[in-house]
Amino acid sequence: ALPPTPAALPSELLARRPDVREAQARLAAAAGRLRIDELAFFPRFTHRMKGRPLFFLADFDGTLVPIRRDPARVVLSLRVRRLLIALSQQMPVAIISGRPLTFLEKAIAIPKIILAGNHGLEINMWGKKFRHPQAVVGAKQIRSLARRLQQAGEIQGVLIEDKGLTLTFHYRMVAPRHREA
Repeated sequence: ALPPTPAALPSELLARRPDVREAQARLAAAAGRLRIDELAFFPRFTHRMKGRPLFFLADFDGTLVPIRRDPARVVLSLRVRRLLIALSQQMPVAIISGRPLTFLEKAIAIPKIILAGNHGLEINMWGKKFRHPQAVVGAKQIRSLARRLQQAGEIQGVLIEDKGLTLTFHYRMVAPRHREA
């Protein structure tokens, strides 16, 4: 058996231990042929949090996928998908987003991952779904507001997105000279 690891030991040294390298190799094989260097951060997590339960929580846009001018054009990369699968085999994983839950379910499609859409107003936790009751009551008002904004006239580059329980006003495609108005 290997001696205990001092708490102040740099994680780069920990990654050189044979037992850690072997665990990384097993994890990589289970994750669908990921390169070992892509999972090199795992020993840092397990070493620093030893004895404490871990939970991985990430935002979708800007964290797992790059921000796009057109939000409908984002795609979860195969590399990130494989990393999420590997993580979900080691600890609970949750993704939160301003996007609707239905979008997250299609875009991520990993059963072991907890998904929170519309900023947490709707959640799919391992097949058990929740929608905040007050948000459901307000959904009709959201739809009405979305229609009124769309009928008010188009502003070049603005996208009004009705997400069911929330409404988003995207302006990243508006020319910079028109943003301050």
